[in-house]
Amino acid sequence: MLPMSIAISLKVHDGVVLAADSASTLMLGGPNGSLGVVTVYSNANKIFNLRKGLPIGCVTFGAGSIGNSSMATLIEGLSS
Repeated sequence: MLPMSIAISLKVHDGVVLAADSASTLMLGGPNGSLGVVTVYSNANKIFNLRKGLPIGCVTFGAGSIGNSSMATLIEGLSS
């Protein structure tokens, strides 16, 4: 069974609400193409403000990292 993320955006009268679960799973591929769970983190950041002081946000799901960098680290680099 593959890990699952839950992310939602909801348009309300005053704007948009972003929400996501906080679990992230680190998986590695085996030599035969199979995936194996290495670690499950229960406090991952998946919701980000892209520009301080501005109402621009981002929700991530799916891959928790690209290479050795977490999505949180990559998005912080984009917003600075």
